[in-house]
Amino acid sequence: MKLTLKNTPEQCELIQAMASKDPLVRMEAQTAFAEFMGKVMGQTMDQAAILPNFFTNLPYSSDSPATIPLDIYSDVTDVGYVNIWSQHADGGLGTNEMKPGTQEMYVDTYNLTSAISFDKKHAAKSRLDVVSKSMTRMMQEVMFKQENYSVGPLMSALANASTNGLAHAFRVGYAGRFLPQDLATLRTRMKRINTSWIRGTPNGNQGAITDILFSPEAEENLRSMSYNAINTLTAPQGSAVKDSVAAPESIRAKLFESAGMTNFMGITYHTFNEFGANSRFNTVFDAAAGSTSYAQADGTTDAGTFTDGTHQIMVALDRNRDSLFRVTSTDPDTNSSFDLQADNQFEVYNRTGKIGMFGSVTEGRLILDVRAIMGLIY
Repeated sequence: MKLTLKNTPEQCELIQAMASKDPLVRMEAQTAFAEFMGKVMGQTMDQAAILPNFFTNLPYSSDSPATIPLDIYSDVTDVGYVNIWSQHADGGLGTNEMKPGTQEMYVDTYNLTSAISFDKKHAAKSRLDVVSKSMTRMMQEVMFKQENYSVGPLMSALANASTNGLAHAFRVGYAGRFLPQDLATLRTRMKRINTSWIRGTPNGNQGAITDILFSPEAEENLRSMSYNAINTLTAPQGSAVKDSVAAPESIRAKLFESAGMTNFMGITYHTFNEFGANSRFNTVFDAAAGSTSYAQADGTTDAGTFTDGTHQIMVALDRNRDSLFRVTSTDPDTNSSFDLQADNQFEVYNRTGKIGMFGSVTEGRLILDVRAIMGLIY
């Protein structure tokens, strides 16, 4: 994700004014630039294909408290039903916080900041590439922090989730392989845990997996269905030809011709380098899982603890359900979630010959319904 400033006379004039020798002109130009870029950067971050944007955004005015009325999202009268996962400390895992469910729940928010500076000479010479890359770097740093704050509650909720006696995370049917049977089992488990308040069939389209987040290695396994057997027989590649079942020709052609597969069996797939053995998201799940034992879907076969480096987690989401939320402070004047301002420390110490900007996002992340989250241990 990057930002590019257009080379127009207006933008060049504004950038040059940021390096003016007149301090009033200089500060006015930097303030105008910060107000303009803050909106752009906020919109760009909200649309980026990153883990934080799988959370539904709930904006609130910066001059009011961040609250959520739980009774419109959950059956607050059902004992033990409301489990709220959130994060309170830098780099911490999610915690299941006990709060009254019959009133407005106050959300604990945190401030994610970043700052950047560049030489005035680049602004004076209208080096739009330097300015835009500086803003891109700041935006990427904030997005990196947003990911760290998103994955903690998500993995903590998934690692500990159990509904109607069924664990939300379980192992694939054949170790090291991601097969259509695993998707079928995942869909069945999602249906089983999404029951009505009387444990019956819910009304509406609930319990349907819409998205799966996985690693490049898992994506490779999905593509390999174009030339490998897709049945769940033991060691299908080494079995007799009569025992091997190939995917339909139309599916194999799409898998073989495409560099990546974004949709398969009605589910949208998203590849993240942070998933996979010894990768960042995988490590967080390992820490959240601890000594928890995970088995195959039957609850007994191949039971054991999750080990980063040996196993990897794939996350399945039902985005039709109100579950993952991000409450975001917005400026009542600009309606922007990203607050970008001129860094006046460089104005005080003008001898540095630099222009600085600092930006921040105030947000809080919650998981109100763990039934929308499932995981496959691959």
